[in-house]
Amino acid sequence: MTEQDQLALRLFYAVREVNGLMQSRLSETLEAWDITPQQFSVLGAARGKGTIRNSDICDLLSLSKGTVSGILNRLVTRALLMKSQADGDRRAAGYTLTEEGERLIRTLEAEVLSFTKPLSADRTRADLLAYLRSMERLAGALGKK
Repeated sequence: MTEQDQLALRLFYAVREVNGLMQSRLSETLEAWDITPQQFSVLGAARGKGTIRNSDICDLLSLSKGTVSGILNRLVTRALLMKSQADGDRRAAGYTLTEEGERLIRTLEAEVLSFTKPLSADRTRADLLAYLRSMERLAGALGKK
């Protein structure tokens, strides 16, 4: 095994460990609000886009339409999302955050930021951007089939 291969494996294990720790902390945090990590991702995506379609969420979470429909229905039932017609396509539904959904996602994102402080502590903006670009490149490379 080459040194490059060894470093790649170390990177894989480090990313896997960090992901596991972050998923665990996220799940613990969201449990108090009766929100799943997938629901949190949907609320965050809706906040960033205004109106989001079922297909956008399927792509974002790499989940089936049926699974995403269940997530959306639960969020609509809880009055965190509002269902409407998507722009330009009367057959497609769009989902928008309600005021309560907006308040909840702001609260949840603040809680998430509280345990992600080690990511940014003592790091410059340039450092953070470099880390972000590296993670995006890695995600892009792993996403190719």
